[in-house]
Amino acid sequence: AARMAVGAADSGVVEAVDFTTVADCARRLRGRRRPLLIRGAAKEWPWLTSWGAEDRWRAVAGGAAVWVSQCVEERSARAAAPKVSMRLSDYLDAVFGRERDARFASTAPDGQHPYLKQADLRGLHPPSDAAARALARALLPGTVLHTAYLWIGPAGACTGLHADDERNFLCQLSGRKAVCVFPPRDRTYLYANSLYDEGTACADVDCGAPDLARHPRFARASPAQAMLEAGDLLFLPVGWWHEVRSLSRSVSVNVFASGPWDLLARGLLRWVLRWLHAMGLWRAGHCVCHPR
Repeated sequence: AARMAVGAADSGVVEAVDFTTVADCARRLRGRRRPLLIRGAAKEWPWLTSWGAEDRWRAVAGGAAVWVSQCVEERSARAAAPKVSMRLSDYLDAVFGRERDARFASTAPDGQHPYLKQADLRGLHPPSDAAARALARALLPGTVLHTAYLWIGPAGACTGLHADDERNFLCQLSGRKAVCVFPPRDRTYLYANSLYDEGTACADVDCGAPDLARHPRFARASPAQAMLEAGDLLFLPVGWWHEVRSLSRSVSVNVFASGPWDLLARGLLRWVLRWLHAMGLWRAGHCVCHPR
């Protein structure tokens, strides 16, 4: 049977527009159900490029404890490599300094590079958190809950294929990232797995090197690509699958946004499952947050 068209995504390239004004971008995003790449948003929010220096984060949050991923956690067949806790400044030294830490001398068996993933900005540096949340409020008026996270990694760092239950802005501060997106209807072709990740569904396909012998249905999926550079924003609607790869040393911030109806429809379930998982009553040990 024919599948429903989803516009630009079927062409293989995510629709992109140049930033004009906040009001114009907010109009474009109102009710939007497809990804949109907004280029040059640093014209309105200069921090989209000024925050890209690693030394900036060393200065404002270098002493903060962060978790560093050593495998592509979203895949059920991931390498058995637990996260490492360290100070942010130590991570920057270990990965980018002249004398790299021996723990991070090579990539993991699944090709992952040591990756600072989804560090809560509210805990790292509240002023940065406030600025990131203000961007989401301006572009999505009517949303009431916003959470912002920091991502830093070398070339090759990867966030595995997944779909979030909130609207999402990926803000590129420095370096370049490639994002491969799929519409929600492609779930069965992406081999969604049962790993618990709060507010997120995970999948097993490696978009960078798909194994069609193992995942033959993936040949029927409808991927689209977006290439992000410093100052760009990628908007992802609820439920759109995406895999993200750093093409160079990269610093990014993402912001999730939910409105009142989102919180009723999905937020309550998310919070209940978080509590059950923390108590060991829901997918204990079968998750992205604990080693197996």
